[in-house]
Amino acid sequence: MDRLISDLMDYALIQAEHLTVDREVVSADALVHDALETFKPLAAEKDIRLEDGGDHGLMLNVDRDRVAQILSNLLANAIKFTPKGGTVALQLERQGLEAVFRISDTGRGMSSHELARMWGRYWQSGRRPEGGLGLGLFISKGLVEAHGGHIWAESEPHNGSRFSFTMPLAEATTSEALHH
Repeated sequence: MDRLISDLMDYALIQAEHLTVDREVVSADALVHDALETFKPLAAEKDIRLEDGGDHGLMLNVDRDRVAQILSNLLANAIKFTPKGGTVALQLERQGLEAVFRISDTGRGMSSHELARMWGRYWQSGRRPEGGLGLGLFISKGLVEAHGGHIWAESEPHNGSRFSFTMPLAEATTSEALHH
């Protein structure tokens, strides 16, 4: 019930363009570790292997709780749509003054029609019985954009999906301050 209320509040703030983020310097490694630890039991229930990798030691200038919420939404979806024995990976890569998070799965994938519609509010892939309001991707997109980042997905039927989003590195803020 708390999650439902929280999602509806976030939805209203995003719609009204009043969503704010409370930035602080945060370790990207800590965010990745915490997210994977949270989902280990759920992945174990489905015999899904969780993997992580990529660049380490990146410091972000973000709202810790909001980035954790994005990771939670994307990892929950990846596990939900990955069959027993599959793999979900969370990769982190530095690109210029941003960190790119990539969540990939070996799930059923999506058609180009689904990819085009999935960022809309109340959208659910196939209206499956797993539940939810269909706000997770809409909220994640709003949270990423509130940080000045971008979010996108790549997928094709039967070949899994990969969701990626960018977040500003802490040094990006320092670099911008030096140039003003």
